[in-house]
Amino acid sequence: MVSRNSNNRHVIDEALNIFAIGLRPFVAEKTNQKVDADPSALIRLMLERWEDAFHRPLGYRVKNLLYEIRDIRNGWAHNSRHFDDDETDRALDSMERLLEAIGAAEQAAQLKWSKEQYRVARYGGGKLNDQVSSESADEARNRRERLVVTETNAPSGTAYNVVQASRALTQYGYTCITPSYGTQDAQILARVPGENMSIKVRCPGRVAIQAKFLERDLYVCFPAHGSWYLVPHDGLVGIAGETTPWLDSHCWRDRGWYSSANPSKRMLARLAPYSLTTAS
Repeated sequence: MVSRNSNNRHVIDEALNIFAIGLRPFVAEKTNQKVDADPSALIRLMLERWEDAFHRPLGYRVKNLLYEIRDIRNGWAHNSRHFDDDETDRALDSMERLLEAIGAAEQAAQLKWSKEQYRVARYGGGKLNDQVSSESADEARNRRERLVVTETNAPSGTAYNVVQASRALTQYGYTCITPSYGTQDAQILARVPGENMSIKVRCPGRVAIQAKFLERDLYVCFPAHGSWYLVPHDGLVGIAGETTPWLDSHCWRDRGWYSSANPSKRMLARLAPYSLTTAS
């Protein structure tokens, strides 16, 4: 079973990426410097330039949030902090509030959505209700763990994601089979409806790109905002480059991957032709 702390670290990892994407334009404008979407570097620059660039528009309340988020980022990066459920919830809330303070409305909304989804996974609803409060501690913990396994597995390309993607593809006319041993990188071979050809598909559970899969003739199948999409992986990288700052993020530059459970409206508009609903 995936540990609770492991899931919380993943939640904070994605939140820090969104936070940095929202923070970068504001920091670049106020400092007149070219900056990357690296949360550590952005926070450090803001604190170094606080008095001349950030104190007047933001005030000390936001500075306190910045110190808090710096501690969160350092604890995550150095694996020196155990993020329990309360700390993870607060981390999401603090990053959301700072983004709201600087006017990064899109990323603040993404973090608000992530926070709400985290609470659904944690409690089974937006807040603890009478039924949950009346459960024994073991029963409540076990129920939350069952919910979290699905959320944790979703971005990792596990068997759960393969099953869900296969069902979606089958619903829209594809015939799916398990690749034979040695079929490079594919998790599904999907026969295209009405054509004598199959495509190699990966199932990341959310919008996801990886540098190691470039130029390998792969597709990705994932859910987003209630719809399923089937997109050439390299085309998805191009769409990400056109509609998001993902390719400038430290995750892509340093680790060669980026994923999001909540793509922006701009990205979804570009993905519309690849919706399985549209294709049907």
